[in-house]
Amino acid sequence: EATALGGWFLKDHESTEVVVRDCHVHHVGTSGIRAGAGSGRIEDNRVHDVGLLCNNGVGLSIAGGSGYRIRRNIVHGTPYSGIIVGGRGNLVEENLVYHAMQVLHDGAAFYCGCSRDLVLRRNVVRDVAAVGKGYGASAYYLDEKSENCLVEGNVSINVGRPTHNHMTVNCTLRNNVFVHDREMVLSFAKSRGFTVEGNVFCSGGNVTVSDPA
Repeated sequence: EATALGGWFLKDHESTEVVVRDCHVHHVGTSGIRAGAGSGRIEDNRVHDVGLLCNNGVGLSIAGGSGYRIRRNIVHGTPYSGIIVGGRGNLVEENLVYHAMQVLHDGAAFYCGCSRDLVLRRNVVRDVAAVGKGYGASAYYLDEKSENCLVEGNVSINVGRPTHNHMTVNCTLRNNVFVHDREMVLSFAKSRGFTVEGNVFCSGGNVTVSDPA
């Protein structure tokens, strides 16, 4: 267990075969766990109440790397995104993120930028609300230079924008379940070759597709 830290719990840039497992990280000044350009497994951790000194605090961050497995983590209470993933060939599955994006905007429970061949599956997001003015908050967000990514079998509950996609290429949104008691917005701004199939949208209002691919 790690708590009452002024900065990060773990911040790695170059190590290979990184394994971070069964850690409880909470009430820290900036962010929880960051891994860099290598590979490894981030599994079965609980990270919450981060960013107490910096509003850009996140729970988990994979800044590049290849072949990471980010599995069965629980992240909540973050001022910015819950889990951030970049790199190639990473697998993100069976994680739970809630109460993310409590201060900043233009992020998500799962924010994936510059990701190639990413598999994002069987995750659950709940109760993420946009605050202030700006670009909002999302459940699953594929951002610039994301290519050949698969978002499959995930759940979003009480998130007004369950999927946001910006400048992506050949990505797929398949067999997800999105539930919200008010209207929902789906965004595909400047994306090419995007496939949407087999998803369930349960909304208390309109479901709007913004900037269709």
